[in-house]
Amino acid sequence: MGYEVQDNGDLTIYQGDSFELVLNGIPTDQNYKIYFAIQNKDREPIGQEIMVESNLAESVVIKVVGNYTDLLTVDEDAKNATYYYGVKKCSDVDNTEDTLLLGNKKLGEMNTIKVFPRKVKGI
Repeated sequence: MGYEVQDNGDLTIYQGDSFELVLNGIPTDQNYKIYFAIQNKDREPIGQEIMVESNLAESVVIKVVGNYTDLLTVDEDAKNATYYYGVKKCSDVDNTEDTLLLGNKKLGEMNTIKVFPRKVKGI
């Protein structure tokens, strides 16, 4: 897996490659549903949201497969493309939804995914 996670929570990947995002600090008082979503520059969703359950653990791993990142295209005349992602912690117990601030981002700042064109077609 060729990807980087910066201290500020931004990601750099190759189109078509898989990556994993480890989220720590999830409360263990109940089982939370953690949602991951990607949007383009116009805030249009790319693909479907990915959902994992915390299962009372402090950490979760969100696995993003190559079929999903295939949807993150780079124009032929561009070196890379920028997309945006977000993560939300949801509870069925008390019906809360909380957007998580990743890295050192502040409220209102977006986490980015810089995508470079695929190197090899693969499977």
